[in-house]
Amino acid sequence: MKVWYELFVLSRIFKMNFIEIGEYIFPTALALSDEEHSRGLMFVKQNPPVMSFVYAKAGINKMWMKNTYIPLDILFCRNGKIIALAQGTPFSEEIIGPNVITDLVVEMPAGSIEEFTISVGDSVQMTYTTQSLARKITARYHLG
Repeated sequence: MKVWYELFVLSRIFKMNFIEIGEYIFPTALALSDEEHSRGLMFVKQNPPVMSFVYAKAGINKMWMKNTYIPLDILFCRNGKIIALAQGTPFSEEIIGPNVITDLVVEMPAGSIEEFTISVGDSVQMTYTTQSLARKITARYHLG
């Protein structure tokens, strides 16, 4: 509980969102809107951030690597757990993802799955800034 309180405070002070995957905590960029989901990490040429694609409604969510310069590890999640892992190859238009319902997809620099021993079944938790939480609510209820 103390870690979550500290993350909550840090997210307010530094205006950063965090994602906890297993025992590791990463700052994360967010994709909340349909436009952000479509753009993702396209055109990022180096040092990609961790990017979390948060979906207002759970569904079958697929990714591709069109216009993406860097290889990525991709985590497909539902209800706070990783349910599938994949790798993305730069510029590939191959559709990536399981045929199961997800509510969160996380893109990380290639090699992160191995480096941080990330596995199917690991827990996943988000900590949002106040601004991001307001954006998430707006996207969920189509208020924007």
